[in-house]
Amino acid sequence: MTSTQRAQREARKAALGEWRGRRLHFVGVGGAGMSGLALVAAGLGATVSGSDREESPYLALVRLHGARVHVGHSADQVPPDAEVVVSTAVAADNPEVQVARERGQRVLHRADLLAELTRLRRTIAVSGTHGKTTTTAMIVHVLDRAGCDPSFVVGAKLRGFDTNARLGSGAWLVVEADESDRSFLKLDREIAVITNIELDHHSTYRDLAELEAAFAEFARPAQVLVLGPGVTIAARPGQRVVRVADAGEWRSTASDERTGASTERAAGNNENAVDHGERAAGHADRTGASDAFSVPLPPLPVPGRHNVLNALAAVAAAEAAGVERQQAARALADFAGTGRRLEFIGHSPEGARVYDDYAHHPTEVAATLAAARELMAVGAPPGAGACARGGACARGGASVPGGVSARGGSRAEHRARPRLVACFQPHLFSRTKALAREFGRALAAADIVLVSDVFPARERPEDWPGVSGLDVARAAADRAAGKRVVWAPRLREATECLRALVATGDTVVVMGAGNVDRVARALARGAPLVERPPAAVERDKPLARLTTVRTGGNARFFARAATLATLHELLAWAACEGLAVEAIGSGSNLLVADEGVDGLVIKLEGELAAVAIDGEEVLCGGGARLPQIAARTARAGLSGLEFAVNIPGTVGGAVRMNANAYGGELASVLVWVEVATPAGVRRLAPDQLGFAYRRSALRPGEVVARALFRLRRDDPAAVRARLEAMRTARREAQPSGIKTFGSTFTNPDPADPRVAGRTAGMLLDAAGCRGLRVGGARFSEKHANFVENLGDATTADIVRLMAEGRRRVFERFGVVLEPEVRFLGPVDTSPLAAAVGAVGGSGPAGEQGE
Repeated sequence: MTSTQRAQREARKAALGEWRGRRLHFVGVGGAGMSGLALVAAGLGATVSGSDREESPYLALVRLHGARVHVGHSADQVPPDAEVVVSTAVAADNPEVQVARERGQRVLHRADLLAELTRLRRTIAVSGTHGKTTTTAMIVHVLDRAGCDPSFVVGAKLRGFDTNARLGSGAWLVVEADESDRSFLKLDREIAVITNIELDHHSTYRDLAELEAAFAEFARPAQVLVLGPGVTIAARPGQRVVRVADAGEWRSTASDERTGASTERAAGNNENAVDHGERAAGHADRTGASDAFSVPLPPLPVPGRHNVLNALAAVAAAEAAGVERQQAARALADFAGTGRRLEFIGHSPEGARVYDDYAHHPTEVAATLAAARELMAVGAPPGAGACARGGACARGGASVPGGVSARGGSRAEHRARPRLVACFQPHLFSRTKALAREFGRALAAADIVLVSDVFPARERPEDWPGVSGLDVARAAADRAAGKRVVWAPRLREATECLRALVATGDTVVVMGAGNVDRVARALARGAPLVERPPAAVERDKPLARLTTVRTGGNARFFARAATLATLHELLAWAACEGLAVEAIGSGSNLLVADEGVDGLVIKLEGELAAVAIDGEEVLCGGGARLPQIAARTARAGLSGLEFAVNIPGTVGGAVRMNANAYGGELASVLVWVEVATPAGVRRLAPDQLGFAYRRSALRPGEVVARALFRLRRDDPAAVRARLEAMRTARREAQPSGIKTFGSTFTNPDPADPRVAGRTAGMLLDAAGCRGLRVGGARFSEKHANFVENLGDATTADIVRLMAEGRRRVFERFGVVLEPEVRFLGPVDTSPLAAAVGAVGGSGPAGEQGE
């Protein structure tokens, strides 16, 4: 190590120490870039808080990592001792920024904070008009696969990491460098990647020449420079340059330190092959008399020729960071992509494949649609389907649901082949005004085009009179050669129009940098577009008191649904927002993560928890409690649900878990259930529920709204007597008056010779678990299959206790006990898996799970 390198390392150590105890408040923390900075800052030891105007997945991610965040901006949310971090999107009159300036607090741009981070690690900075997010993510993926444990800050979630930022332990930091406001010039960068250069941010750069000058300035300090096709920045003396040429080859040049002259060391002309059968595959060659090599790319999981070029740039950057080139290339075989980059959302009820993409420039739109065509060639459902709604959209410019057609075309015409349908939301008035014609040309590559109005972001409509998404729709109609082009200014209109137009086999690509991704999710889930949280929604709701074991954190969103209409609205809104949905009943059989639940938690009440008896039929809301139903039906002289008196749950949970006890089974008396989904309500018979031991085929997010049971007449006194006998048996065998979720593990197969007919409680007892304690949790002294919260237990305590019990039973009997409790939120269950090693749900002699 040289003295310079040693000095740099010591400086980084000193800078790291300065982050501990630092307080940072992020205004606009829910953005992709700001949230990433907040996550890394928290990882470095800073105390992080922040705010944003509305909820977002990134806001939830920051909250999950311990930051105190607020929805809405208010001066009283700013800690008086905090540095306040802002982005270009934050207005100067924001009340939090104003109060910070009035107090004399430091207000810094997010680029200044990112620049501080780049001084802590050796940095790879990736910029360019298009492809920088994916290229950055690819570099992170390759370095991670190579064991480098990189830190990173990226403008989208990396699907393989489920986050947009992370503080790693390795030497490298990989960042997406934003050119939109020139902030990328502030970063330290050892390796700089420029994917391409095209004028996009018209409010920042007067013309292409000014933009190219900024990129040249960005490139100058880097020791290694990776340039994409068409980027012609000259190398400075001593700088190593790797060029990814348009044909797919690399060209490597190095400047002569003595003369400054750039001499081409090697060049190759081998074309980068794209195998459409594998979606994307290629190689890059650098050949020369003394320095030749070939880098074949594996079939890439992400489609499009643009992603081949992104991959080549990523391999070049990773090699510069010390990863062997072949290893780097191979690592991309399982690259999972990033959020909102041709991200598959699902199939619509009409049978169309739905994708979401962040494309907001004509070049990106064209590349995305070309990649979608590749996907259609290799993976789209075969053939054309019938019109899902039984009707045809009117031709010749007549109105269709959700918009006015600017050109003709009929849904009934779609029979010969699947169609590519583009739904586009322009982003920024300035960009729309400058590039409407180019957007129209790019969108015309689709078979059907829908255009909504402009997402303004930081711009104000009154500053851009006469500019709207209609300009793009008209431009697309001019280039569409008779294809259907629809102007649907509001997103709700766009959603309904798409639903009326698409059919089986179609591919729908929803594009834009605003909030149009809600359209993709609504379409895929068959839900109406709900753009605002319903009135019933509460934020940051504590859940511990809603469970019988009294542990766990808060729900990001919580709502009580008393009617079917409210429940449907909640589910539709959650679908549009991409939120996971969980329904809770009485809170038994439930273990909530200490970190809380990042999604919507619903509790049914009112008519959805009511019970109505009509003859021998009992209609129950999904939130109705089983012990009360059992008691009420007993009084009415109805038999068949006596066993439910000892199940401290609700109808919804009982259906989902196929509840049974004391010889009784729910399925034996069930007539039908009504299941609420974002698309509406379905009525299902028992044979459609996929009942098995302690489970059903209901999917996450499907909520049991109502159920009908058919019982049999019996003497009321006899039914009540059986009920009381069951209550007595429970009181004698199971603990009462304690904080518990109920049975911890399911009973193993009694036919297994290792089990020898013993229950889970018996096995735990024989393994010495009765009374065993971990933290504030212990196995009950009365029944070893019940975990008790002694008052200060955490969910983590309970999981560790369960793991210890599972380990003891497995080591003594070779039996793997399976949890009966339902986990809600990001509960760390790894101790349970570790307790039985790699066996998972099986013991040495075979399957022990459900």
